[in-house]
Amino acid sequence: MDENDLSTRNSLKYVAVSEKEGENCLNCQFYQPDKFEGSCGGCQLFANGAVAEAGYCISWTAKQTS
Repeated sequence: MDENDLSTRNSLKYVAVSEKEGENCLNCQFYQPDKFEGSCGGCQLFANGAVAEAGYCISWTAKQTS
């Protein structure tokens, strides 16, 4: 993870495990499930850093369903 991603994570108060019930990276509109292999996905707000499905940040926005 580069310094810009780390700075963005800090400013958005990213945590690997959400304390807000029903609000986590997995159900956020910015989550990118296929960006990395394994249990982490990507986030449109972080250029290169992986995020945990159970993670959370203050930019969490409910995933739009069609």
